[in-house]
Amino acid sequence: MTTIAPPTRSCDAQDLVIAHQAFRRVYSLAPDAVRSTDPADRARVASIGSTLKAINAALHHHHTVEDTMLWDTLAERRPACGLHVELMKRQHGTVAALLARAPELIRAWRRHPGRATAEPLAALFTEIGDVLEVHLAAEEARIVPVIEQVISAGEWQQVGNAAKAVTAPAQGFLMLGLIYDLMPAEERAAFDAELPGPVTFVWALVGRHMYERMMANLRHGETAGMRGTEGTVAP
Repeated sequence: MTTIAPPTRSCDAQDLVIAHQAFRRVYSLAPDAVRSTDPADRARVASIGSTLKAINAALHHHHTVEDTMLWDTLAERRPACGLHVELMKRQHGTVAALLARAPELIRAWRRHPGRATAEPLAALFTEIGDVLEVHLAAEEARIVPVIEQVISAGEWQQVGNAAKAVTAPAQGFLMLGLIYDLMPAEERAAFDAELPGPVTFVWALVGRHMYERMMANLRHGETAGMRGTEGTVAP
């Protein structure tokens, strides 16, 4: 993007907030999904491990797009936002360091499932979720309003296109499905119209099923927790 401010305020960045809601959702589910999985069910362990990798890849890609396409432009067009931009960069660095620890813990859990490997992995995803919540709240309060003031609709479309340009199908289908589920119903038709035809076709053919399988993996922790409380009496 150029360093010249766009002439009009024409960008609606609320789709970024929906993406944030998607990340909040999956990171809230992941720890219990790991803890509740039967170590003897090696197929589920492997499947959840793949889902965890897709979650982290999606978050890394999301942050990379912001790092390369937003921060410098916002600081140049709105110098008063410079301190907030620096905060975003530092928080991204903290998240990146946590994400870098995940592959080894996922591999260890997949190879030797059990409490000794599950707990460190679940704790890491809890920590990522906690750090992420602080970051996303700050971004929504301090950055989103500035985006809507200094980034044009065309430029925001470029950011959106970059965000959708993922190489791993699981990563892309996970985010697409979450956005569908979290988006207000009245906005879905417009969202569908913006998707390229091939994406819509592949989503209908295999993407929706892949997304539902990944979410079933994550929600396994929820259902296990509900089963554990059946028959109990509240104090």
